[in-house]
Amino acid sequence: MTVSLFQGAFGVLFFWSILRFFVPSAEIPHPLLVGFNFLYTISVALYSNYKMVTGRWTATLWANRALLLSLPLPIFYGYFTFLSPDYLPVLIVFVVGVELPVLGLAKSRYLTLWYATYFSSFLLPSYVWRRWYLEEHSVFLTVFLTTCFFLHFWLIRASDSVKKMGAQLTRSLVQTKQNKRALKRLHTIQAIDSTLARRLQRDTLPDLRKFESGNLSLSARYVSLDTVGGDFYDVVDLGEGKTGLFIADVSGHGISAALVTMMTKAAFRNHYREQSDPSQLLKIVNRSLSGMLENQGMFVTAFYCIIHPKGELLFSSAGHPPALFLNKRENRIRELFTENTFFLGIEPTWSYKTDSIVMDRGDRLLIYTDGLVEAKNKIGQQYGEGRLSELLLKKANLSPEEFSEILMKDLGEFQAGRLSEDDIALVCCDFRG
Repeated sequence: MTVSLFQGAFGVLFFWSILRFFVPSAEIPHPLLVGFNFLYTISVALYSNYKMVTGRWTATLWANRALLLSLPLPIFYGYFTFLSPDYLPVLIVFVVGVELPVLGLAKSRYLTLWYATYFSSFLLPSYVWRRWYLEEHSVFLTVFLTTCFFLHFWLIRASDSVKKMGAQLTRSLVQTKQNKRALKRLHTIQAIDSTLARRLQRDTLPDLRKFESGNLSLSARYVSLDTVGGDFYDVVDLGEGKTGLFIADVSGHGISAALVTMMTKAAFRNHYREQSDPSQLLKIVNRSLSGMLENQGMFVTAFYCIIHPKGELLFSSAGHPPALFLNKRENRIRELFTENTFFLGIEPTWSYKTDSIVMDRGDRLLIYTDGLVEAKNKIGQQYGEGRLSELLLKKANLSPEEFSEILMKDLGEFQAGRLSEDDIALVCCDFRG
């Protein structure tokens, strides 16, 4: 509106100057009247803009009051048209030019008042003092005024439509802001819940210091891809000097995998004291999970072993990557896996097998989830069982804790900044005899 008033003020002044200096025969308003119109228009524009910028007027109030304050302009335009009726099409442009910027803001009656003021200021004096002109140009004036009427009607309709769209947009923006605030609160709650879930999951991991006084030396690492993960390990005291090591990997990531992890651990914890055979325990855990996972498209891999005080190692696998057994005396590695292995949670009647070896003093057992060996570097190469076995042989003289630290450091150097695509869990156990 402000720009339109400025354009109108300078435009009328420019048009008046052309008629005065280049069309001497044209009848035009007195220079003092033109100057007054120019200054008044500029004053209204500056005053309205000041009220708008300082926040004293809203956009709607600014549009309506600016139209009312500038009502002398259509009177001047009408008087100009009365003096030079042949230039009616030019002057109507100035009238429409002021209306256009306030479409959707100004009320329809104020826009109509502007039109009515202009045509009244032109037609009434013409009817009284220049009726002959109206009679001579009756056809042109009828067609032109009818066109202007329909133009104004369409502008009013457009203004109402813009106003409705503006109201809808405002409601949408308000709703969007409310939704953003609600979403922000939800994200905050989820972040708190995820942090709590991560803390609870970490707190369920066993304290390995409890097992340091016996025949075993243990260390472990756990790295989750999300806030909570689908891998976990557990170390339990079975009494009579026996220790159980359990590791599991739930398919998928995130909260759903973490929930299945907790169910798997609960099933393991509820029955581990009852079973001295690892395969029987896996069978019980499998039956417990099958009822819950059969329709979820999820499964669990697991490895469970029992270490006796004299070094006998009983183990059973449920679709899990083979454990690595380092025979220190022979300086070689053996992969520990069992026949008839299958995932947990799919086939409730599956029977697992148990195998055994004997650990001597200084032998090492490493159990892990597939996220370790499937970690990739920047060119897509996997860390792999070969590199893991090579490191296990090379660092055989380190303690389990030192080896775990070296292993994670070597994995980080291999990935060279590439993020892991799966959770990682591992347990390193030395038999001290």
